[in-house]
Amino acid sequence: MPLLNNFQIQALAKELLIADAQVLSIAPLHERYGELSIIEAYRVQDVLMELKLATGIKLIGYKMGLTNLSKMAVAGVDEPLKGQLFDNMLLKNGAQLLLQDLIQPRVEPEIAFVLKHELGGANLSAKEVLAATEYVTTALEVVDSRYHGFNFSFNDGIADNICAARVVLGDKKLRPEDLDLANIQVQLFVNQLPQASGVSSVVLANPINSVIALAKLLNQRGLKIAAGAVIITGAITDAISIKSGDEISADFSQLGTIGFKAV
Repeated sequence: MPLLNNFQIQALAKELLIADAQVLSIAPLHERYGELSIIEAYRVQDVLMELKLATGIKLIGYKMGLTNLSKMAVAGVDEPLKGQLFDNMLLKNGAQLLLQDLIQPRVEPEIAFVLKHELGGANLSAKEVLAATEYVTTALEVVDSRYHGFNFSFNDGIADNICAARVVLGDKKLRPEDLDLANIQVQLFVNQLPQASGVSSVVLANPINSVIALAKLLNQRGLKIAAGAVIITGAITDAISIKSGDEISADFSQLGTIGFKAV
C-alpha cells in the first residue's frame, strides 16, 4: 500500500508549486515524510502538472533526466527519469534569463527533438523515432531545484519535475538523418570561457535512445508523445551554476551555437 494518501499527494504538489511561484526553497520531502516510492513521486509530479495546467499553462513536451549510463549505475536504476516541459519555460536563443524568478539555477547543454507525428510504444526502434521527428536542435536547459541547496533524494527530484525550470532552444533546425547524433561534440562557455565539454554519446549512448526511453515510460501509463512535442534528451555535460551578468553559450559543432544572458 502507498504510504501517502491522495490528500497528502495533493498537498506536496501544492507545496512545490508555491515554492516555485514564490521563488523559495523548501526542505526535502524525504526529511519530513520518509522516502517516497517512485510511484508516489510520479503521482506528485502528475498532480503538479495538473495544477499548472489549471492555471492556463500548456504542456509542450518532456525532459529526460539521469540519462548518463554511469550515473544510472551509481544510482542503482535501470531507466532514466521523465519530467514535463511547459510553455512558460521556453526561451528563444539569445534571450535574457531573469534570475529573480529562479532559486538556484544551473545550466546544461542538451539535444532537443521536435516531433511531427505522434509517437508511442514500449519497444520503438531508432528508425521509428527518426520517422516521427520533424527536426533536432540545440538546447540549453536551466535546471532549478525547489529544495534547499539542491539537496534532495532521487524520488524527491521526480516529485519536483526533475528540476525543470527554463529551456532555451536553438535557431538551427536539422534533419536527424543528416547528423551523427551519437557523436556531437559540445562545449559550454560562461563569459566566453570554457567551463565544460562532452559528447552526445553520454546520453544513453545516443540521444535517440532517450526518446525511445521516454516513449516506454509513457507507454506504461497508456500515453504517447504528441505531435509537435519538444523533447530535451539529457545533459551532455555537468550542470554549471549561473549568476547575474553571466553570458552563457554552447557550441554544438555541426548543430551550431546557442546562448542567453542571465540578468
